[in-house]
Amino acid sequence: SPRKQRIGMCPRCKSRFWDVPLLRKLPRGTGLGIAEVIGPHREEIRRLVRQHKARRIRVFGSVARSSADPRSDVDFLVEFRADASAYDQVELILDLEKVLRRKVDVTTEASLHWLVRPQAVLEAVTL
Repeated sequence: SPRKQRIGMCPRCKSRFWDVPLLRKLPRGTGLGIAEVIGPHREEIRRLVRQHKARRIRVFGSVARSSADPRSDVDFLVEFRADASAYDQVELILDLEKVLRRKVDVTTEASLHWLVRPQAVLEAVTL
């Protein structure tokens, strides 16, 4: 008899669970976290986000996990308004790098790779 439900299977390893992301909060580290890296600049960051046609800024990655070191970059997830351009994203990155004095990555949920998106969204901390 035909199956009522299609079972997805990885073409390489034949696992039925290949498309089920394993999500778990990673343990907090002993390095630099949001309080140390973002804390003193929180209001300035919020102002810059609004200025560059974005909203709902969240931090993810090593800073969110408190495992950053002085050379670590800061990863931000933002939602850009419909009238925002690529120029707004580039300007936001440059302005955030000036404020934080470290490398910054700004991305949207949609532009994250499908494999890392669930984990990044899970660990993201809203500013």
